[in-house]
Amino acid sequence: MNAKQLVVACAALVGGSAHAQSTCLGIVTDLSVEFGGPEWQTFGTAWSFGGNGSGLVYTDCVVEAPPGEAVTIDSRISFFAGIGVAGFVVGYEPGDHASSGPDYLALLRSGLGNSPWRLYRVDAPLLANGVPAGSELLAESGANPDQTHDATIELSVDRLLVQDGGTTVFDLTGDYSTYLGGNSRFGFVSFQQPTNFDLPEFSLPEAIPACQGLSGSYSLEFGSWNLSSSATFLPPGNGIVYTNCSFSASSGTSISVHFPILFGFPRVGSGGYLLGYEPGEATAVEPDYLALITDAADDSPMFVYRITEPLSPSGEFQNPELLHVSSDDHPPGLTEFVIIFDANELTVIQRVGSQWETLVDLTGEFSSYVSSSRIGLVSFGQSMTWTTPRFETLVNVEAELGGLGCQGSNGVPTMSFVSAPIPSPSIISEVEPNLVLSIDNLPLSIVSAAFGMIGRPLPTGPIDLSVVGASGCSLHLRADVFVPLTPTAGSATWTIEVPPLMPLIGQDYLFQTGQLDLLANPLGLTTSNSASLRIGGSE
Repeated sequence: MNAKQLVVACAALVGGSAHAQSTCLGIVTDLSVEFGGPEWQTFGTAWSFGGNGSGLVYTDCVVEAPPGEAVTIDSRISFFAGIGVAGFVVGYEPGDHASSGPDYLALLRSGLGNSPWRLYRVDAPLLANGVPAGSELLAESGANPDQTHDATIELSVDRLLVQDGGTTVFDLTGDYSTYLGGNSRFGFVSFQQPTNFDLPEFSLPEAIPACQGLSGSYSLEFGSWNLSSSATFLPPGNGIVYTNCSFSASSGTSISVHFPILFGFPRVGSGGYLLGYEPGEATAVEPDYLALITDAADDSPMFVYRITEPLSPSGEFQNPELLHVSSDDHPPGLTEFVIIFDANELTVIQRVGSQWETLVDLTGEFSSYVSSSRIGLVSFGQSMTWTTPRFETLVNVEAELGGLGCQGSNGVPTMSFVSAPIPSPSIISEVEPNLVLSIDNLPLSIVSAAFGMIGRPLPTGPIDLSVVGASGCSLHLRADVFVPLTPTAGSATWTIEVPPLMPLIGQDYLFQTGQLDLLANPLGLTTSNSASLRIGGSE
């Protein structure tokens, strides 16, 4: 893969809380209180409601999931008295508690021990005392004696799954589209119940929508396949099996498939993978797909073919176009492959012992094989066993240094990459996608401090801080997140985690440090140069 690209998705949130975002995907943003404001207090990661009345707090971000996906919300609630009712609200819009025509879901439980969860659709304003009125009871669970609940709510346009401590409470199908997107929020509500709520965590599945992380359903084109927990093909004969889901990679994204294969005995014949395969192409008049084939014999290379003719009556490729032969061979026995591909590049890595090595790295025009296509397994007279493929959607990210720092009491504070987000060949789920920055020339005075800033670029360009007393200093970003740094002898290390958040594709994020340096200038503040990450890479 390109050494400047990281095959993970990226978001700019590390080591601190953020301001409100347009969506809540993997991050927690600021919270707002609708009513009962003085009753709510924060304690670490929890919000506490005293219980003398009613109150509601909601996240200042919209709960949204792309088509075909679900957003997952994890939180915890603790009840402290056998009075009142408390729980969660989903699809809440600011002001809904007093709106004449609200429409949101409320997942509520009594403070009494051994009480069930009840799911309501709230379509009327709350009464003056904060109690729901005119609510439609949609479902009721069995009794639960616990007073502390680890709740997970998974919501898509047609399904609502609620779990409590890993046990399913509700698994309902219906039209829930109105509770996603738009101005919908997630929140906590309490009606005279002393309660603690942990701040929620939001996430999206990392899998591509069409395959949902793995494909548990397969189709056979021909041949004798035994589809057990480990799918097996037994010769003599040939066979193709393909996943019953299609996948697509949009601009700036790649698809990764982790697909181990075990060649049986005797090791004769060949086998491998089909990429961009569509049902029926084995016998289609004008097929067009890629075949990644290797001999079953130990220490054999991988051949990459383009297939444009139907298979012969005996099941063999006819006039395949050879695109590539790997310079390395696959190891004997179980071979663990990861196939990474996008519109312009095809990479195959394999596990050799405890390491991952690149087997194929091929550039070309592959766009027709990454849009609404399938991946399959093919065998030519070789006994083969394979495990369920795991799909991941990946995003290219580029990292760069830019801008200039300004003179401080110990020189010009300067950021540099310790490790840019450039993983060596590895299975993607095992990559630690961190951006690590080193900051040098920080002030040495005991009356000094350093902090990191994360944010989007300023629309009008850097702000010159000379006018406020910091000569030569500039602010390169909109400082949305502040992260304290701990300098030692004038240097500090800043590790920035890069989580996989697909909806942020095409976004730029900047990183810069600021220093409290009273000896540097009248303002007593200096800034470093900047680092940037572009999610989706450069177009």
